[in-house]
Amino acid sequence: MGEGVKIQTTPQLVRHIIDHWKSEQIKALKAEEEQKEKLTVEIQKEQKLEKKLKESRSIAEKMELEYSQIEARIEGEKRAQIEVNSIREQDVKSGKSTLAEFLKKGKTEKQIYDESAKETMKDLEAGLKAARAKRLEILNFEKELLETQTKIRYLIIEPGRILQRVLKDLGQFAEREIGFFLEEVHSSKTALKRVENRLNLTEGKSLGPGYSWTRLSIEQAYGLQFDPILPLECIAALKSKLEPCKDSDVINVTFFLRTKGIDVSIFPGGKK
Repeated sequence: MGEGVKIQTTPQLVRHIIDHWKSEQIKALKAEEEQKEKLTVEIQKEQKLEKKLKESRSIAEKMELEYSQIEARIEGEKRAQIEVNSIREQDVKSGKSTLAEFLKKGKTEKQIYDESAKETMKDLEAGLKAARAKRLEILNFEKELLETQTKIRYLIIEPGRILQRVLKDLGQFAEREIGFFLEEVHSSKTALKRVENRLNLTEGKSLGPGYSWTRLSIEQAYGLQFDPILPLECIAALKSKLEPCKDSDVINVTFFLRTKGIDVSIFPGGKK
């Protein structure tokens, strides 16, 4: 921002900022209108995904409950069959089987459980895969829903982000332009101090030793007799010291306040 814009006064700067702000507000409102249709589409998509997700979760819960019930039943049946055909530790304790038979063909409770669980899972593998596939479907729905919700939030805040960028831009522009004004203020203050110093010298007061005029032509040097800084009693001395310098191009003149003395020198280099 700011290209082609020439700011000369503070009121111009204020008007420019206000006009630019109003212009960008209009752009932001227009962007909001343009995004309403997109926002409506995304919100409808969000609603459909939420419905699908709810239905899929409900189906998944029913599948998992049914699977768990079938699993418990079949695993119980498998365990019973394995126990009937197996020699267990309690059979040895009850005298039903010998220790030698148990050591040769016996099964621990853990072995019986592991075997029954393995056979049960083998019988129900297709059902388990179907339940897991349903959970994978839910994960994909969750991902798609979150992507849609993220897009919706971006669409909602985009007009505000436009204004945020404009405010930052305006702030930088104002800071830069005000900086130019401040440079002029500093320049004016410096010039003011110089004039105040000259006025003090006309009253015989100064923080410095005096005053110097540099790079003057001979005509300008003679013209110093009209400068109120130079006391009347010093004018004769000025003209006397300038007399030998009439053929010089560039001259320096120094006035010493305390002694009321005058020094005239030819500027090094000779040319103004």
